[in-house]
Amino acid sequence: MAGPYIENSEPSVKQARGIKSLLPMDLSGAPSVALPSSTTVGGSGLSVLGVITSTSAAALTVGPSGATNPTFNVDASTSSATTGLDIVGAASGAGLAVSVTSPATNENLTVNAKGSGTITLNPVGTGVVSLGTNLSLPNAINIAVGTGTGSIIGTATNQKLGFYNATPVVQQSTTGAVATTDAGGTTTIFVGTTFTGGVGTKPYTVADIVKALKNLGLLAS
Repeated sequence: MAGPYIENSEPSVKQARGIKSLLPMDLSGAPSVALPSSTTVGGSGLSVLGVITSTSAAALTVGPSGATNPTFNVDASTSSATTGLDIVGAASGAGLAVSVTSPATNENLTVNAKGSGTITLNPVGTGVVSLGTNLSLPNAINIAVGTGTGSIIGTATNQKLGFYNATPVVQQSTTGAVATTDAGGTTTIFVGTTFTGGVGTKPYTVADIVKALKNLGLLAS
C-alpha cells in the first residue's frame, strides 16, 4: 500500500492512516477503504468497484438472517449465464425501467411466486396495468373473475371489441336489420326464417343464434 503504514501483530487494530496487516482488522470507523484490484471477498474477486464476479448461488445475499431466508439473493451459479436484469432509474415522474440483458436478440423473462402463491400487480397504486404487446394464454389457463361486484369487459360503449379475429367494433345498437323470409315468402317469421342482419351473406335462423349463444356459454344450456 502506498504511503505510510503500520505493521500490525495484534489481533485487530484501528488506525487513521494506511494499514498493512496479515491479521483481521476492524475498519468500521474508517470513512472509506481503498482495495487493490486483486482483493477478494468471500473468495470472489472485485474487478471494479460495484462489480462482483461470482459463480455462487448466493453471489449477493441480503437479509436480517444472512443466507437463511434472505430478503434478496442473486444466483450466479450457472457458469454459462449471460442473461441478467437491468434496473434503470430516471428523474422524478419518469418511472423506473426493468429489462432483461443478454447478448441474444430475444430473451424471455420469468416471474414466479412460490407454491400456490399469487402474483399481484399494482395492488396499492391507482393507475392501470398497461400491456405493450399481445397477451397469450396457453392451453388450460383460464381467467377467473370475482363473484361479488363482478367485472366489465369494455368500460365504455365506444371501446372496440372483436372475437375470433373479427374486426373490433363498438357496442352495437342497430335497428332495422334485414330479414330474409325463406319460409313462406312473406314478412311473417316462420321456424325456418333466416336472417343476415344486413352484414355479409350468410343467413342464420333464430335456432342458429340460440345454439351459438349456448355454445359460448352466454345462455344456459
